[in-house]
Amino acid sequence: IVALLLYSCRASTILQLGDATATSLGVNPLPINRLRVIGAVILTALTVSTVGSLGFIGLMAPHLTRRIVNGGQSYLLCG
Repeated sequence: IVALLLYSCRASTILQLGDATATSLGVNPLPINRLRVIGAVILTALTVSTVGSLGFIGLMAPHLTRRIVNGGQSYLLCG
């Protein structure tokens, strides 16, 4: 799952510009959005089942990192 999300980092960064812009740049938003949702659901389920309520901190970490670093998707997935 993580490998698939890392593979889609560039397309995810382009999707931050909006669906219309991403489509004009050659990125089909539908499969990327599906991959991101399915990946997020699976990773969240694994985190919560392994760590329990401490997983909430793991869910907040990307949002805090985005505010601090102002990076793209690759920074969030690798950081």
